[in-house]
Amino acid sequence: MDLLVEKLDGSRYYLSQYKVLITDFEESAPSVTRNSKQIDQRNGSIDFGGWHTEKTISVTGYYRADDMDEEEKLREKLYALLSDPEGYYITQLKTTPETVVERPGETSGGYYDKLTNYPSHKRFLVYTEAPELELVGNVNGTLLYKLSVEFKTIKLPYGETPAKDVAIDSPYKGFPVNYVLASRAIVPSQTDASLPSAFMNLSEDLAGKIITTSIKVIVTNYKGKIDSEGGDPRIEVMDGWSTGNWVDLINPISFTSNGVYTSAPVTTTKSRLAGSSNQIGIKLYNLNATAEVLIKVELGTTASPWSPSPLDPEYYADRLYDDTPMNLLTNSSTMEGWEGRNEWEVDEHKFKGLTVLKRRNLWAGLRQPVLTLPYRTDYTWGAWAKADDFDLKHPSNLTVYWNALDENGRELMSGGYNIDNQMSSAWRRISFTLPASALPTGTRKIGIRLEKPVDDGKYVYIAGIKIAAGSTAYPWSPNPADPEYHEWLRKLPSAIAVPYAGSVPCNQLEQGFTIELTALSSASSLSFKIGDTELTYNGDVAKGDVFRFSGFSYTKNNLSIVDKTNKAYFVLRPDKSNRISCNVFGKIRVLGFQNFYA
Repeated sequence: MDLLVEKLDGSRYYLSQYKVLITDFEESAPSVTRNSKQIDQRNGSIDFGGWHTEKTISVTGYYRADDMDEEEKLREKLYALLSDPEGYYITQLKTTPETVVERPGETSGGYYDKLTNYPSHKRFLVYTEAPELELVGNVNGTLLYKLSVEFKTIKLPYGETPAKDVAIDSPYKGFPVNYVLASRAIVPSQTDASLPSAFMNLSEDLAGKIITTSIKVIVTNYKGKIDSEGGDPRIEVMDGWSTGNWVDLINPISFTSNGVYTSAPVTTTKSRLAGSSNQIGIKLYNLNATAEVLIKVELGTTASPWSPSPLDPEYYADRLYDDTPMNLLTNSSTMEGWEGRNEWEVDEHKFKGLTVLKRRNLWAGLRQPVLTLPYRTDYTWGAWAKADDFDLKHPSNLTVYWNALDENGRELMSGGYNIDNQMSSAWRRISFTLPASALPTGTRKIGIRLEKPVDDGKYVYIAGIKIAAGSTAYPWSPNPADPEYHEWLRKLPSAIAVPYAGSVPCNQLEQGFTIELTALSSASSLSFKIGDTELTYNGDVAKGDVFRFSGFSYTKNNLSIVDKTNKAYFVLRPDKSNRISCNVFGKIRVLGFQNFYA
């Protein structure tokens, strides 16, 4: 083994440079001190908590000297190196396991020269009161000395990694930049082939540069042409409206059914702008369907998978919701506009922020027919529900009914499923799966509703209804068309997190790391969370603002905002995700990040 000593000025020394061979490196657990108070005539004491005070690292090694003069010089150098009142970092260099063991007699001589060392994952900021040197004896004409050093930690009693600045990466890091802003959108169709259906802005003027454009179109609810006398449905993309050069940026795509459409990427030289407008135009012609368009313009001659622009909010947003199937129902938080809604009473209390409807009379099921997806799949209905004075011996015969409808709303098939065994007097998430095998050919819509066939005078309550593709019941979520959808997304646990790998908590007030947020959107206030700790700022946020929070200092564009914050500080927890969530999209860095180890 060896020991690396790093001075605070950055200079580095190995004890092997001083002929020292390390034979033992032992670290203690952090010592614990408690604060307690004993009160007369009371058993025990009042405990006010405890804390770690210091860690001890004991190092033993040996060195040889040819004579007393050489030993004296080595001793002076070791004292000068280790008896430094300013302190220094030490790192254990472990011996590579494969090189330590060999069969007796396999080789001879030069054993220690063959050993290779690798550093530990942590280092310690330490000092020592006095290294101890002890003469072991004369070995083959040389003096053998034993070095014993007891180091104690300075500041924090933990092993630590070197401080560094860490960027909390976007899920799209490494993807070539998409220069189209808001490049994923539902595009309306036109029956005039000369008119654009939509425009998308470019983030930069790419005039004269080689670009490659790719496109994907997801078509659902296909019903052929809007104008039966018009041409075949198709899509084109060009930038002639901004440049005057009417060159296709993609190979036009024709549509014949539901499905996912792509075309071979097109590489071209970007035309110069004719004015201040910097847009590409999308012509979606005569398509009677829902078309979701994903476009990417990137530099170079190679196309990569679609990704949002770094200037789009979703570039830095969490993508956890991608794993949560979409709620096919709209207005599901209030159920406004649903069939049967006026037959139900609105309860005075909400549940999980959702409107609660209740009913004690018969029938009048609550539903909203939804379009089926363009592929064959099961559908799962789920809701929060409860019933007054619920008793399985005297159930209300609560039943989920379903209907399969054709494109004209005509019923093709129906059924029911009793869910009394899922109900309770307390709120529960109940569910029912409508299998794909139950839906006849020609089904274009489904309706699922909860009803009471028994008039027992008991109220049934319902909230947070969701219909999603698949056979798994998922938590409630709004439909992307609902006004609360984006706010719901922002409140989701983030998929991005501080990559803390230590074994003890890293307290911002003790360690001193800083959170830096560069805002990429605007808001009237700021909420920033790591884990369960929320830091709030009661002031306007503008795109481009740079916030830094250290637990002691709170700044916006280098000006103090401490009086407008709740002065929260963060603690990175071991064995936790330390997930980040924020109501403002932006770039996040952790400055001075370290892992701590007990």
